[in-house]
Amino acid sequence: MLLKEYGTRPNFVQINDFKETTFIKAMFILSEDQHQIFHKCPFLIFEKNMCYTVNYSESIKINYKDIAHVELSLCTRLFNSSKLYHKKKMFAPKKTQFEEPIYVGRNNLTYCLDLTFNMKDNKIYRFESFSLVNTPKILESLELVTKSDPMGIVNFIGLYENPSERIYELANRFGMLAKKYKLDNPRGTCIVE
Repeated sequence: MLLKEYGTRPNFVQINDFKETTFIKAMFILSEDQHQIFHKCPFLIFEKNMCYTVNYSESIKINYKDIAHVELSLCTRLFNSSKLYHKKKMFAPKKTQFEEPIYVGRNNLTYCLDLTFNMKDNKIYRFESFSLVNTPKILESLELVTKSDPMGIVNFIGLYENPSERIYELANRFGMLAKKYKLDNPRGTCIVE
């Protein structure tokens, strides 16, 4: 999947999958942060009672009352960026929560949250975040939704609010988690130029 050009932002972000995946790769943000949408990549926007896509090929709206349960999981991606990105920090126009891909763990891995929405009408929607930076707020917005969380992601995110600490701890634990829960490690690459 190749995301559209950002204009004055990076020339492109290319997502390459090593394995076939049904996850929609999107930035996860809260509705009050919509003013920070600065390019045309897909977004999954979370509100009090629903979430919906922006800049995706089809419009998806998920009412929380229609969710049977949501499955929480993680994956990694190899993160690669050009020298231009490192010099000019062009991924975000200023310090925003979208800078988390800068917090890259060992071996240039970035960590992503997977949300699988299992709906009461038997539809399934799968989303993969670009980062974990908004995860505490996203999980808070889903607090009334039944969750399947065998890895204890909710508890882990609550323990490490600082993104740098979270990435450090994940770098130490992810290999073991990936083996135990059969996680994609890595699922593919994220290339920013």
